[in-house]
Amino acid sequence: MPAELLIITRNFPPLVGGMEKLLAEAFRALADDYRCTVIGPRGAAARVPAPHRAIECDESGAPSFLWQAARAALRASRETEFSLVVAGSGLIGPVCLLLKLRRGLRSMVFLHGLDIVVDSLPYRLLWLPCLRRADYVVANSANTAALARRHGIRGPSTRTINPGVEVPDSAPQTMPFLETLRGRPLMLSVGRLVRRKGLPEFVERSLPAIVAACPDACLLVIGDEPAGALRRERGVRARLEDAVARLQLGDSVVFHGRGSDAEVRAAYASADLFVFPLIEVHGDVEGFGMVALEAAAHGLPTVAFDCGGVGDAIAVGRTGFLVEPGDYERMTSTISEALAGDARATMAADCRRFARERDWSAFGRQLRAFVADAMAGKE
Repeated sequence: MPAELLIITRNFPPLVGGMEKLLAEAFRALADDYRCTVIGPRGAAARVPAPHRAIECDESGAPSFLWQAARAALRASRETEFSLVVAGSGLIGPVCLLLKLRRGLRSMVFLHGLDIVVDSLPYRLLWLPCLRRADYVVANSANTAALARRHGIRGPSTRTINPGVEVPDSAPQTMPFLETLRGRPLMLSVGRLVRRKGLPEFVERSLPAIVAACPDACLLVIGDEPAGALRRERGVRARLEDAVARLQLGDSVVFHGRGSDAEVRAAYASADLFVFPLIEVHGDVEGFGMVALEAAAHGLPTVAFDCGGVGDAIAVGRTGFLVEPGDYERMTSTISEALAGDARATMAADCRRFARERDWSAFGRQLRAFVADAMAGKE
């Protein structure tokens, strides 16, 4: 009979997002070798086939989810002898500690960056001590691993396992909203409009010079402000729209709002350059830079400020360029040169090769190896 795993995560389908995708792939990778019980959000059971099982909790608020998850985990651990608890994020740290104290269960915690540095005094006082008691830690980037060490989260063993990516095997379908942009040098931004993404600052400090050098250039923004996230922000879109209006860049910026998966894939395939002008924000961090790897999977190179864990997602000179944080003059010249030199045509093959080496099957192999070592008590 296979060993039993208890996976506890608020981030799991049917919820949608990068963390949800990662935890779904983690379950898929582990389900081949272990019998899994998933404590997750409402609707999770439809994504957890037999012989595995799911226990659903109310995910609408972190406190209610943690309370229900803790009770469910204690009940499940009375009925089943679990070999390991896998926590989907640092949020689950207190439940892992409870299971260690009450049931003697070892834990493996996924850390994503923000769940270490979030600007919350209760979190620092209550959650970080719990995370320091974790037995094994999966960091999503080298930067996240460094942040964990800096905050005393070490565990007997910490491994950096980058998220994977799905590499398309065919060209995506065309989308009507891209037709009006055809023939224009197209910069793309995809993701939630949060302060650390740096889009208002980029529009103010780089875009005017880029448009002056390349008058037909256009920035397509796909994404909107988040709802229901651990860190909530408002006003970024308003700042962005104000900057566009003030600098009279309305012809050079297109807002698409939240795009469907098909629309995002089509945008990756149509753009000439992905721009990722991250800024350093207290209490926030870009854990990995998943969108840069997704762009590479579609043959699209990235120009990014080297903030947080984005360096793990870009091979400099092969799949894009990293610029010293805050150096907008260099950001401007790098983007202008990449557009003028048709960087996509010269880098597309390397982008796709880099992504294939880091697809979800590679992530699964690394995760299974780490869990197997944890089962064997290796550090």
